[in-house]
Amino acid sequence: MILALEIIGLLFMAIVAGISIAALVIFIQMFSQIKYQNYLLAKLTHSINNIGNTVNSINNIPNNSVAQQDFVEESQIANMEEQSAIPHIIR
Repeated sequence: MILALEIIGLLFMAIVAGISIAALVIFIQMFSQIKYQNYLLAKLTHSINNIGNTVNSINNIPNNSVAQQDFVEESQIANMEEQSAIPHIIR
């Protein structure tokens, strides 16, 4: 009877140890994936910020002639018309 309890105890300890080691390995892999996702998100944020700064610096250039201003307004109107003609599939 005591021998059976010892064997059951050893099996239980081995199973719990195996499960805990597997859980530790899975946790380490998840942690490394989260770190990689944070790295990619930081790079993406940095790139979007750089694009925004570039667009802002381009938009802050003053237009010297009236003809250029009229051209920009007409092109913006054309872009708006093209965008409204495109059907929105995903909403």
